[in-house]
Amino acid sequence: MGKYLRNILGFWNNQKRGNSSKAPKYIIRKATLDDSHQIGYVHYKSWLETYRGIVDDVYLDNLSVDSKVESAKSYYRNCFVAVVSDEIIGIATSDISRDDDLDNTLEIIGIYVLKNYHNFGIGKALITKCLESNSQYNYVSLWVSKRNSNAINAYKKIGFDCDGFEKNYKIGKSEIEIIRMIMPSNKIISI
Repeated sequence: MGKYLRNILGFWNNQKRGNSSKAPKYIIRKATLDDSHQIGYVHYKSWLETYRGIVDDVYLDNLSVDSKVESAKSYYRNCFVAVVSDEIIGIATSDISRDDDLDNTLEIIGIYVLKNYHNFGIGKALITKCLESNSQYNYVSLWVSKRNSNAINAYKKIGFDCDGFEKNYKIGKSEIEIIRMIMPSNKIISI
């Protein structure tokens, strides 16, 4: 078992012993190509933790760390990472919105935080860093599964609101309904 996995499991075991109220010390920094393996792992593991019951199990069972690592090599330049004890535990990627109806909008394309690190403000910190490095945009948007109420509630707490746009998104053999959330980029409070 690699050092990365040992550190993540060590934190998780501490959480199970009752240390869940103590927030981990983390930093947010720009990703590098050398981070690709850890970014890929976080992306992979977050999908398994988040989308079970939302996306077809067969699709999730066929995901691989290797495919997510290869993918991370192409998008690390637009990525920020959350790091605890030299290990990446969260990622956020952003770029200009891919939606034709949104002008001057930054899109959070992906945000993933390992489940054991939820509720510590790490997702908010990642989004804030994306906004700070892309301050030219007036709005920020993201797409989220309509069935992922935890994520929707978390986004609403930091200022996002559903704008009424929905679409079906095909993932493997699953088709999930996703909704778009948007907010003015100056609404989120910097941490």
